Amino acid sequence: MEIDFEKGTIIDNFLTLKEYDEIYRTIRNRDFPYGFSDEVIDTQTEDDMDYYFANMVYQRDMPNSPVAPLIMNIFIPKLLELGVFTSLMRIKVNCYPHTDVLKEHGAHQDQDFFVKGAIFSINTCNGFTRYKDKTVDSIKNRMFFFDSSAPHNSTTTSDSKARFNINFNFL
Repeated sequence: MEIDFEKGTIIDNFLTLKEYDEIYRTIRNRDFPYGFSDEVIDTQTEDDMDYYFANMVYQRDMPNSPVAPLIMNIFIPKLLELGVFTSLMRIKVNCYPHTDVLKEHGAHQDQDFFVKGAIFSINTCNGFTRYKDKTVDSIKNRMFFFDSSAPHNSTTTSDSKARFNINFNFL
């Protein structure tokens, strides 16, 4: 399959069932180490009540989390197999808590230069990622590839306890 980062490419059932179950059980575990972030985007105002929880798995050429080996050992071979990966920049696990009404966050760019991005959905919910003219639904075991230097945004969920995903930036 050819990945088009400019337009965005969706691959459903990205992981095998065994791999997906291992990722799901790890990230949805009550002991998973999330940190609190009181802003979803850098330009958020003080009046905005957006927040989320995250685990910076990999950043600045270093694993930063005890789950880094698991996530890297499952995902990096698949990215290499697709021919889209040469260098890892960041892996982050996100948890957007339930809100009574689905909240769409403001647009942001991961970098100000071209960076390949991918968002892996851990669970199915009514949350989504907006990228250009696409609304990419959160469907479990779905990987969405895109240009993460282009404006895009996340949402909460109103039909699940939380929206969980893994965000990748790579060259």
